[in-house]
Amino acid sequence: MTVRHARRAVALLTVAAVSLVAAVAGAAPGVDATAAQGQFPEYPAPVDPDLLEITDVAAQAVPGGVVSVGFRLDAPPEATVTVALHPRAGGRILYRQALAGENLGAPTQRYAELPAAELPRDEDGVVRFAFEVISNGAPELTQLLLPEVGVYPLSLTVADPDGDVLDTVVVALVRFPTADDLMERQPLSVATLVDVTGPTAIAPDGSVVLGGDDLGALEATTALLERTDEIPLTVRPTPETLVALARLDTTNGTDLVPRLADAVAGRQVMADTYVPLDLGAWVAADRLDEVDRQFDAGLTAVGDTLSVTPRRSSWLLDATVDPAALDALVARGVTQVVVPAELLDPLSAADFPVTLTQGFDVTNGPRTTVAAVQTDDDLVDLLASSDQPALAANRVLGDLGVLAYDDPSLRRGVVLVAPDDPATHDALGELLTAVATPPAGAEPLFDPATLDRLFDTISNADDPAGDGVLQRSWDFDPPTSLGTFPTQLDAARQLVATYATMVDPAVPDGPLQADELTLVAPDARLAADERRTYLAGADAMVAAGTDVVKVPDQEAVTLTAREATIPLTFTNQAPHSVRVDLALASEKLEFPGGDVIELDLAPGTSRVEIAVQARASGAFPVEANLRSPDGRLELAANTFTVRSTAFSGLGVVLSGVAGAFLALWWGRTIVKVRRRRREGPDEPTGDPTPGDRQLVGH
Repeated sequence: MTVRHARRAVALLTVAAVSLVAAVAGAAPGVDATAAQGQFPEYPAPVDPDLLEITDVAAQAVPGGVVSVGFRLDAPPEATVTVALHPRAGGRILYRQALAGENLGAPTQRYAELPAAELPRDEDGVVRFAFEVISNGAPELTQLLLPEVGVYPLSLTVADPDGDVLDTVVVALVRFPTADDLMERQPLSVATLVDVTGPTAIAPDGSVVLGGDDLGALEATTALLERTDEIPLTVRPTPETLVALARLDTTNGTDLVPRLADAVAGRQVMADTYVPLDLGAWVAADRLDEVDRQFDAGLTAVGDTLSVTPRRSSWLLDATVDPAALDALVARGVTQVVVPAELLDPLSAADFPVTLTQGFDVTNGPRTTVAAVQTDDDLVDLLASSDQPALAANRVLGDLGVLAYDDPSLRRGVVLVAPDDPATHDALGELLTAVATPPAGAEPLFDPATLDRLFDTISNADDPAGDGVLQRSWDFDPPTSLGTFPTQLDAARQLVATYATMVDPAVPDGPLQADELTLVAPDARLAADERRTYLAGADAMVAAGTDVVKVPDQEAVTLTAREATIPLTFTNQAPHSVRVDLALASEKLEFPGGDVIELDLAPGTSRVEIAVQARASGAFPVEANLRSPDGRLELAANTFTVRSTAFSGLGVVLSGVAGAFLALWWGRTIVKVRRRRREGPDEPTGDPTPGDRQLVGH
C-alpha cells in the first residue's frame, strides 16, 4: 500500500497512520517465564533524544479502544520507520528482554519502511501512530489485534536507506481485562512511597542550608504530589526538612510548605523521627529515651507544618534496624514494615516461580514476628532507565501489567519507593495517572493504594515447608558504638534547659533553636565530628544568650541607719527580658527579703533597691552573684563595699545605761555641794580626830 493510502487512513482516524506491509503473522504468544530475583537482562540504554524521543504513550488497551504512541523524529529525510507488534510477553524476564530488544519474537503485525520525511506531524512536531484495538478477526489498516489479556511489546525502528538500524525503542501495550474475559482475578495493589526529604537542612549555627539543587528536588516532589493529589499514596516526610522549609517560606516569602500541606491532605503520612537515626545504635546504648524524644519532636513538627497527624503503623526498614530495634519500633506503634529487597535473601525459584507480590512475616531469632512486604527495586530502576518521562512511565506500566497477570487469582501488591532523583518525578506522575485511570470498558487491573490499605488488601504467602505464613529474616548491620556522644548530648540538653528558665523559649536564637540543634545532632547522615559541631553550636547559642547580663562595678555604699536599702545596677544587653536569681552574701549585713532575689531584667540598665539590715558598724564587702533560676549556671559576679555608721542594737543599750549612770552621779554630787554651802563650816570639838596630824610646841 502506498503512502497516499496511508494518509487516507490518517484522515479517517485523525491520527498519523501507516501502511500495512505484513498483516497478522499468527505468531503464538510468548512462552511463560519466571522472574526469580537476579535474572533480569540489562535495561536498554536511553534512547538518543536527538533522534527518537517518545513524547506520549496511551498504552492501556481494551477492545474497541484506541492505543497510540507519539514521538519526535530528527532523522535524515531518506530514513524509514518501521512499527511492529510482537507476541505478548509471557513473564517478567521475557518482558525485560523485549525492552532490551531481545527475544521479541516474530511480529504479529508490521508497518514497515515508512518514509520519515513524509510522516505527518502536529503543530508540536510530534508524529503519532494510533490504532483501534480488536480482540479477534483480521485487523484492518488502523487496527491492532490483541487477542488475550497481557502485555504486548510494540517496537519502533529507525533505519537508514541501506537498512542499517539507527535506533530502536520498544513500548508496552497493556491489554486490560473486560467482562467478556472469563478469568478469576484480583487487582494488583500498587503502593507508592514518596519521601519529602533532603540532606541535613539546618546548620550548626541554626541557619537553613538547603542549596538550590535541594530546593529544586523538593519543588519537584511537591509538584508530583500536587499532580497526583487524587491518587492514593503514602508520604514520608523528614520532619527536620519541613521545619527548614517553613523557615525559608517565612524569610523568602515562598509557599512550599502550604502547597505540601494541601497535597498531602487526606493521604497517609508516615511518622518518622525528627532526623534519621541509627536506631540499632541507640537501642543498643539503652537510649530509648532519645528515640522517644525524636519521635515526639517529629510528630510535632509534621503536625505544625502540614496540619496532619502522622501514622506510626508502617516503617521502612534500613540496615540499622536489628531485631532489638524492630522490637522498639513495635513497642512504639509500628505494626507492619516495608523491607528493601536488597536486605532479603533471594527466594528459591522452585518454590516461588514468579516475583513475590504477597505479604510475609519478618523474624530473626525468638522475637515477635511482624507483617512485611518487600520493595520492588526493579520497578524503581526501570523508572530511571530513560530520561524520557513518557517512555520510562510506559516501561514500568508494562512491568506492572506482567506482575498483575503472574497470578491474578491472589490478592497481591507491590511497593514502589519513589527515587530521590527529581528527574524521575515526571515519569512517576505519568505512571500513577495511568495506573489510576483504566480505559473505558475495562475491569480494574491495578489498585492504587496507601501502605495501610496495601497491608489490609494483600494475602500472605504460604511457607513452602507447610508451616503457615512465610517467614523471612533480613540482613542488618551490627550496632555501632555511639561512644561518649550520648553523654555530651545530655550535657548540651541540660544547658539548653537551663537557658529556657531564663528567657522566653521563642526569642531569636533562644532555647527553641538551641534545642533544635540538639535534635539535629544525632542525625545518622552526619559524621561523628559533624554531630559534635551541632552540640558546640547549641553551647555557643546558650553562651551568646546568657553573657548579655552584667553586674557593673558598684560604688561604695554608706549606711547611716541600721535598716536601709542599697541600690544595685545591672545591665541586660539582650533585646528581651532575662530572668535571673541574685544571690547576696555578707558577714555584717542581713537581707530581710532573703539572700536570693528573683529578678526580671528588662533590656538596658536596671536599678534594684535591696533592703538590708546592718549588724555592725564599719566597712565590709558584699558579694553579688547572678545565676540562672535553676542555680546551674553562674552568669556574673561582683563585690562591693558597704560602710555602716549606725550603732548596732547592743551599743545603743550600753550607751544609754552609761549615760543614765553618769547623769545620776553628777546629780547627787551637785546636791551635796549646795547643801554644805547653805550650812556653813563645822566648829571644832577640841578633841583631835583620830588620825589627824597635829602640830606639837617646844
